Amino acid sequence: EQGNVVFASAIDGWGFQISDFARMWAPRINAVPKKLRECLWGDFAFNVKDKKVVKYQASSKLKPMFVAFVLEPIWQIYQAAFEEGNAKKTKRMAGKLNLEIPEREFKGIENDPHSVARAIFRRWLPLAPAVLQMAVEHMPAPESAQDHRMESLFAGLPSPSSLPP
Repeated sequence: EQGNVVFASAIDGWGFQISDFARMWAPRINAVPKKLRECLWGDFAFNVKDKKVVKYQASSKLKPMFVAFVLEPIWQIYQAAFEEGNAKKTKRMAGKLNLEIPEREFKGIENDPHSVARAIFRRWLPLAPAVLQMAVEHMPAPESAQDHRMESLFAGLPSPSSLPP
């Protein structure tokens, strides 16, 4: 809701905010990224037939938007790399994401599928920009945060305003 969460795999070096996927999917489904972000993290589903966002109901065949638009694409890459060890399919998926992955990184998929998945995710959803963006958007400016920090660091000391001039 507030956009102050980063979903991440620190071991694989990738992470994202809901807004990253909202910006990614908005042009494809003709939506406004800000509105789509609100729907991705809520009880909503996307009706492909009508091209509309609808309220999610467990009894329907539609999947929650977070599952359909975020988790499934991530899982598909992991599945192609890990479970199937399919370099061709994994490379095709990376191409659909407009990622340029050197051929040498696909060659060892049979021996080390983890490195192939890691290479894709680090290029597609790099961790550092996701964390930095969240910090920039949600942490107070240094000037306004200074008073709070001083109180936390130096508990028990008089505040600067109570000191004589």
